[in-house]
Amino acid sequence: MQDINNLIQVISNVGFPVVVALYLLIRVDKTIEKSTEALTELTKTIIELKELISRIEEK
Repeated sequence: MQDINNLIQVISNVGFPVVVALYLLIRVDKTIEKSTEALTELTKTIIELKELISRIEEK
């Protein structure tokens, strides 16, 4: 209950648009982190596939 009261207090002090903007920034940051992890994993997989194809072509 205290958390809700704190949230209402923040909204009253700084305004609804600011609270929404902060919420969206936090969400976007988490999404960017997950996307970065996925891209890193994809890069590793592509490198492994490239090495495998090179070995097959050498035979």
